Amino acid sequence: MNNPLGNYKSRKIPYRTNRNSPKKHEEDILEEMVAEYLQRAYNAVLFHFDIGAGRKTTMFQASRAKKLHGKWSRGYPDLFIAFPNKYYHGLYIELKAEGKSPFKKDGKLKKDEHLEIQNNIHQVLRDAGFSCVFAVGFSEVKEIIDEYMEAR
Repeated sequence: MNNPLGNYKSRKIPYRTNRNSPKKHEEDILEEMVAEYLQRAYNAVLFHFDIGAGRKTTMFQASRAKKLHGKWSRGYPDLFIAFPNKYYHGLYIELKAEGKSPFKKDGKLKKDEHLEIQNNIHQVLRDAGFSCVFAVGFSEVKEIIDEYMEAR
């Protein structure tokens, strides 16, 4: 099987977030691959992952997160690249694992409450001058990042 990453190897190491979760989620692996790529290709660029998304939390942690994030506690994009180009203030990407596109074949967003919340937040971020997109799989994420970074 060809590795689309070249030297960027997928980490398929078992990961336990809790006793009922023996394996790492596909999106977690994708996040690590993207982080490694950003560190190698764009070393000086600041980036941040929303690592609290989709994680099991205690009631106290969930309550605190909701207070800190306000009405934006759900649907915030997974990755922020804090680097302006000539069109945008920064880049937000909502990562989706390979084969899990949020769009139908006709290009419209699938009917799903969580996707609709994410899309609404994306629109707020776009209106504020940021680029904000969904990306499926490493190849698409890499392409979006490279295209964004070239528009300096």
